[in-house]
Amino acid sequence: MGRVEGKVALVTGAANGIGLATARRLFEEGANVVLTDIDDANGQAAAVSLSVDENRAVYLHHDVSDEASWASVLDAVFARFGGLGILVNNAYRGIGLSIGDASLRDFQDSFRVTTDGAFLGVKLAGARMAEGGSIINMSSIAAHMGAPRNPLYAAAKAAVSSLSRSAALDLARRGIRVNAVAPGMTRTAALEKHLEVSTGAKTPEAIEAGLRSIAASIPLKRIADPSEIANVILFLASDEASFVTGAEFVVDGGSLPQ
Repeated sequence: MGRVEGKVALVTGAANGIGLATARRLFEEGANVVLTDIDDANGQAAAVSLSVDENRAVYLHHDVSDEASWASVLDAVFARFGGLGILVNNAYRGIGLSIGDASLRDFQDSFRVTTDGAFLGVKLAGARMAEGGSIINMSSIAAHMGAPRNPLYAAAKAAVSSLSRSAALDLARRGIRVNAVAPGMTRTAALEKHLEVSTGAKTPEAIEAGLRSIAASIPLKRIADPSEIANVILFLASDEASFVTGAEFVVDGGSLPQ
């Protein structure tokens, strides 16, 4: 316990899924956590579920694609906690359309949230972080393999992977680490929604059948729990990873072709 004791962490897209699991894991290990999202109801409930009195966990509305929103959130973080040591750029926009069905606007919207959001986080939070800071950008195994039903998401995540490697070299001179995490299939509401849209699964039984089919294709024969992704993020956020930068950790049960 206490692996990030006293550190201040900002997790974007933290109202549910991997973002919420990450915020919870960092909180459990001693961090002061700022959860941000545009889903205010679930985001506020998530913060309260972590810390009823809000002394160590707080929720802020945050449009990661907007530079002014980033500035406002960072000002609030520094005013409340006096600094920032961990940033998890988790917010994204997944648009499950094929190339033929997607418009240019769809493509731009996917990048606006997923990639622009990561860029603004690295740029603006990185500029205010002290030596020893850790930035973790959420990529995906979709960045490294074909995703015919979700090409916009895959392309945006590939950009996040590349951005992370370059940012790591840039910020290393200031002692700030930048790494990426690329999850495979993870049991979240977003995955269930993707199944519904891409396969027409409407009932709980149909969704469960779809999840079982996905699990059968994974070498470890199961889908990840969000906490398993959060554990890797926790490692990268902690001082245990003090000499790790410019890396990408694939957490996919062996799915990515080697």
